[in-house]
Amino acid sequence: MSGSSIHRGCGNPSVGSFSKFDPKLAPGHDRARQRTHEATWVKLAEAVPKDEEDWRLARQKHAFSTPADMVKTLEELLDGKKKSQLYKTVYLASRYAILRGDSSQKKTVYPDLRKCLDNHALKDYVLDKYMDSVVKLVKALDDLFLKGLLHRAFELVLYIPIHISHLRLYGPHKERFVTCFSIQKPPIEFQGSLLLSIPFLVHRLFPELSLTSIQNAFGTTMHSPAEYCIFENAIQGRNVLPRLPLRPIEVFRIPQSLLSATSKLATELRGYNPMPPHVPSNTDMYCYQWPDDKDRLTDVLWEILVRSIPLSL
Repeated sequence: MSGSSIHRGCGNPSVGSFSKFDPKLAPGHDRARQRTHEATWVKLAEAVPKDEEDWRLARQKHAFSTPADMVKTLEELLDGKKKSQLYKTVYLASRYAILRGDSSQKKTVYPDLRKCLDNHALKDYVLDKYMDSVVKLVKALDDLFLKGLLHRAFELVLYIPIHISHLRLYGPHKERFVTCFSIQKPPIEFQGSLLLSIPFLVHRLFPELSLTSIQNAFGTTMHSPAEYCIFENAIQGRNVLPRLPLRPIEVFRIPQSLLSATSKLATELRGYNPMPPHVPSNTDMYCYQWPDDKDRLTDVLWEILVRSIPLSL
């Protein structure tokens, strides 16, 4: 992984004033900062695999090609003594999950973060921004997963710059971040058994934090406990098999034709005014009626769900 560190005067404007010069307010400072930001985007674009050959080379470079290498690399990156950028990211995520569950833990969480980041001068609000950046990264990677990049979306944390200065830029520019990636469904491969989802990594490093509490903190429930078991087995060197993780909707094996038909129905809703006599005339109230074909599609969907989920009475 690569990364680089990036680490107000006064006066009455209505009269001649003498204000203290602050280089951070000078136009040159803004231009320098903009150049730094653009350089970050360039680094990101250069680090992102564009095709299958790029993925092969990235995995080879970062020792993530074979099951044995994958497990060894992840163990080294999550070693708290080495404090890799991935470890720091996961640690920030874990402290965020703790605070979401109990905000009274700030007195211990903030000192722990300063120690992990090797900077005892960091203010609380700065640490809050750091944690927020990680939250936004989790959401951005989830989006890439859902768009079809699957496990490779999470694998990106091994290849792209994830220093905190980079994460703080990615979050506010999520759309630009996502456009840096080529969304192509991966083939079935060993890496599909080792889903590097940050909530999974948090639970792996800090098992006292339940997977449910971590996922609730980040507002994501995409990956089930069963998927985590596959991840855990892979780390322990068991059952590292070629596979593709399923997106949530794919778990039910719903045909694409049914999904498309349902989406089309949503554009054919019939609106009408349900205004009862006693409601003031200036009240906005609307109702929509599904097309008649809705019942047929609902019946088909129900049959699929019943087959997918064993019902116990």
